[in-house]
Amino acid sequence: MGSEADRRNDFFELVRHWTVRDHFNPGIKAEVIWDMLLSEYVPEIVSYCVEPGKEGCEGYRILAKEFPLRSGKKENSLANAKADYLVEGPKCLYLVELKTTDSSFDDAQFARYCRYAEGADMWDFYLQVIAKNVKTTYLEETKREDRSKANYLTHVKYMEQLQHVFGSDMGGIKNREAFDRELRSRAEEKKKKSVKLIYLTLFSVNAENMLNAESLALYERNRDRVSFAALDELGDDFAAKKRVNGSTWEKIKELIESVRKEDIDKGIRTDMSYFLFHRGSDQIGGCCTEFCCGKERILIDFGANLPGSDEESPITDRQLVQSVFSDGKEYGAVLFTHYHGDHYGLYRDIPQGTDLYIGKTAKEILRIVTEYIDRNAPVKGSERIDAMKCYEPGRELKLKGIGNMKIVPLAVDHSALDAYMFYMEMAGKRILYTGDFRDHGIYAENGRFRNLLESDKFIPAKIDILITEGTMLSRTQEAAQNSVRTEAELGAAAAGIFRKTKYNFVLVSSTNLDSIMEFYQNTPDDMPFVCDLYQLRLMSKAMQGRKGIRMYQPKKTADGQVKPVCLLMERGDDRIGELIEDNKKNGLFLPLQPVGPANGYADLKNGFVMLVRPNHFPENGRSQFEKALDHFSEPDEKEVTIVYSMWKGYLSGEKEDKSITAFIGRHAIHPLHVSGHAYPETIREVIEMTDPEVIVPMHTEMADEMKNMKIFEDCKDRIVRVRDCCECFDLERMEVKNI
Repeated sequence: MGSEADRRNDFFELVRHWTVRDHFNPGIKAEVIWDMLLSEYVPEIVSYCVEPGKEGCEGYRILAKEFPLRSGKKENSLANAKADYLVEGPKCLYLVELKTTDSSFDDAQFARYCRYAEGADMWDFYLQVIAKNVKTTYLEETKREDRSKANYLTHVKYMEQLQHVFGSDMGGIKNREAFDRELRSRAEEKKKKSVKLIYLTLFSVNAENMLNAESLALYERNRDRVSFAALDELGDDFAAKKRVNGSTWEKIKELIESVRKEDIDKGIRTDMSYFLFHRGSDQIGGCCTEFCCGKERILIDFGANLPGSDEESPITDRQLVQSVFSDGKEYGAVLFTHYHGDHYGLYRDIPQGTDLYIGKTAKEILRIVTEYIDRNAPVKGSERIDAMKCYEPGRELKLKGIGNMKIVPLAVDHSALDAYMFYMEMAGKRILYTGDFRDHGIYAENGRFRNLLESDKFIPAKIDILITEGTMLSRTQEAAQNSVRTEAELGAAAAGIFRKTKYNFVLVSSTNLDSIMEFYQNTPDDMPFVCDLYQLRLMSKAMQGRKGIRMYQPKKTADGQVKPVCLLMERGDDRIGELIEDNKKNGLFLPLQPVGPANGYADLKNGFVMLVRPNHFPENGRSQFEKALDHFSEPDEKEVTIVYSMWKGYLSGEKEDKSITAFIGRHAIHPLHVSGHAYPETIREVIEMTDPEVIVPMHTEMADEMKNMKIFEDCKDRIVRVRDCCECFDLERMEVKNI
């Protein structure tokens, strides 16, 4: 097993490994290991920083590690970030923040800590935190049923802190009254102490080179409460006193120096070129991928976890935001592949000033969607959507501050209209990032997708890296059992259903425009096609943006007349006039015909095709779609059918969407849905046509299993797994590295 010295050297080598990578790492921090190394020295370090000539650290002690800070007015509301240490000195309390790199300074955090340093109630709050976690675990009067294992562990966690407050034992304090009385006594004694913030850094540092102008001004106002101290500047007299386990402190000094001189070419360098998945390598949705070339960085997608999955996700939405934008990280741009929430949904959390890009038609659709969402959202998003910039398909992007990356957006087929993949060149490598795509929708008809891949104008015949989505790798059986595999087949099947059934309610995602246009185009000439104003606005923008595609033209009946769209309405709406004018302005002439309950749905009594949505806000009453379903079901349910055109996973099991199943209720459904994602054989064709040296799967639950699938057998040696947060792919060396 090796000697104790060998093991210690191995440990310090591990610290060096992580510290070098902490210049880059968005996940596990070298700070965690330094925290472990330095904990027993922190009281003396603080003492030395405050009183350099003083011997020892009498009167200084750690009261808490990872000390939670009050946020807002609520007594028990805690800030997201926590101070690394709370240290007590004879005259002052110290919030100690450990920083291992220049880039780990966070101006917002600094401002927040300055406010805490000004506060008079920190000691009270510290005791409140202890009291809250101890009252039901330590005192003898606590009910037996409250003494769960979890509460006991919490008690153990805070016991050391209690001993700092009350002495080596609780001194016979057995009940809550005595506990509260003693707590108040300690509070009166301690709360008179002022609070000071110490930034303890690994490398030489001062306020001037760490903070921006705004925070520097804040520091100037608080400099009597804030100080900066560097481990590598501690004097030899301090180091000489520290000889735990033979030479631990000397080893720490050596480590600091070796990290400064480390040949970081052996690890992840601050100037290296790489890509990494912040999230999305082993799950469907919630995607965020970072590309870096030297000091230039961009993000592709910043998506939310799929509805209902955030709490179970290894990386929650909140954690993703913290990780991606921690330490004030900046990006040249965030590129959204399309408008599905699992790819753009966290856009509100992107720092202001960062350029956001999306397709032109996708932006128009997103404007309408956001207007709808904003009605019930505490944080509005419309202004941010309006500020988004747009791609020009096939034209290289010119991004602010990005000069070493060539990025060309290429329009692809997907269930979201106006979706994009990206061809990129950086660090001498040719990369194709597919995003979500397929080749069985309307936009892929007439060989459009294959022509794109085979055209040397946009994508070379051979690339270095293919980063491909793999959603359907885990749904091969589902796809095989599906009655339709393409949007054209869906339209043909829908036509057959509509001819047989009188009242057709089509449950479909409002932004799945390909399927919607298939339902629209395949509605019989003598049968009204019905939707609400929100859906019609989305359809209109799609038709405006897809003028050159036949299926996105207004439907013409057999006698050459344009078939009107029936607008389901319970009352008038001024936006109808705006929609008509917008359509005319953009060369779209689509006649409208209002219908609804006002005249007892008289215009629909002979049958219809109606696009409907589940009611996501049942507390507001029954939706107009539910009312229409009730109305036409009451005489004879046999004349009603619900065409279900969504993923079947929403109907039952852990992914069940209650709003969907509530809408369906007792009615029978006719499943008719086409995947928005590439089938495995399509991914195989992309591999054959681009001949990549390395294949990296993402947006899949089968990243590890992909190389074992028979369809990829002859290219399995090229399939490389890159795990979320803990790994990156070095573009220069073409290898995966731990981070």
